[in-house]
Amino acid sequence: MTTNKKDSKPDNKTNHYSWIGFVLTSIYAFVVIMIVCGQWDEIIKMTPNEWGDFLAGVFGPLALLWVVLGFLQQGVELKNSREALLLQAEELKNSVEAQKDLGKAAWAQVAENQAARELDKRRKNLEAIERMKPIIIMRSIRGGTKSGKKFVNFIIENKGNTCLNISISFLNSNYYIPSLSIGKIDRDQTIKFASYVNLNDVYKEDILSISFEDIKGKKYKRAYNITPRDGRIPDIDLAGYQDIDC
Repeated sequence: MTTNKKDSKPDNKTNHYSWIGFVLTSIYAFVVIMIVCGQWDEIIKMTPNEWGDFLAGVFGPLALLWVVLGFLQQGVELKNSREALLLQAEELKNSVEAQKDLGKAAWAQVAENQAARELDKRRKNLEAIERMKPIIIMRSIRGGTKSGKKFVNFIIENKGNTCLNISISFLNSNYYIPSLSIGKIDRDQTIKFASYVNLNDVYKEDILSISFEDIKGKKYKRAYNITPRDGRIPDIDLAGYQDIDC
């Protein structure tokens, strides 16, 4: 809110009243001097009481004049003081409003910084979780026949953090693993194992399930679709898989 310059400018009537007083006093003094000069012979013969009355009569009007002018001047000064106080009050109000706006902006900035810190903290937590997470990759390799049994070779490779307690099973038992116990697979470690297949099930599909844990104990499970490629065993396809929530 702005204040009118005319309203904020002090009233100069006090100077006007002073000049009026000086002018009237000068005129009055000139008139008194002219009267005294014209009646000087009588004035010097006055008694002390007459001198008192004379001086009271001469200076009484001047005193009354300056009392009136002083009263008017005081009124102007009070008006100027009131306007100055109103102007200060308006400026204080504007200052308070500005402080409120600054306070709101500061709180908004604090909230924005806090939200940014929360997002950064959440991002770092997610990154930490990702760093802790094992990344298991399974591949199949063409197998063969051993001791009259057909088998398929599998490779497990860990591209992430260490995984523990690895368990592998087949859903329909078309394939079986004679003995396999994997307690830990470190980062960039590769493990190879063979799985045998029943001769009567060489053309059947199956599901290979692998479960494991990260070093924090979080469990993971993944299911691979086993599909004989072109109807031939032991050449199979592990391209399709699904992560299962534990």
